[in-house]
Amino acid sequence: MEQSLNLLGISGIKYYEPNMSQPEHTERHWQVIQKIIGKHLEMYLPDITEEKKFCIQNTQKVLGKKYINPPLVTKGFLSVLLNYANKNHFGQMC
Repeated sequence: MEQSLNLLGISGIKYYEPNMSQPEHTERHWQVIQKIIGKHLEMYLPDITEEKKFCIQNTQKVLGKKYINPPLVTKGFLSVLLNYANKNHFGQMC
């Protein structure tokens, strides 16, 4: 998450895990913020909150020798992906 925000030039964002101590704000304050952010990020929650693992055995079986392993997600590769998404207005309605 932090690398993605840095690569996109977004700063000043603070996020907290549920078990972390919160800054001194009222519960209502956090509920309002969560509601605003939730509307925009809800569709991405499965992608950013857990590591997905997909079975690839069938793909390997079908492709045989044509199968190649996916690239490792490094900071450089993440930069390429995010730049492409940004350039192509990913997530924006047409």
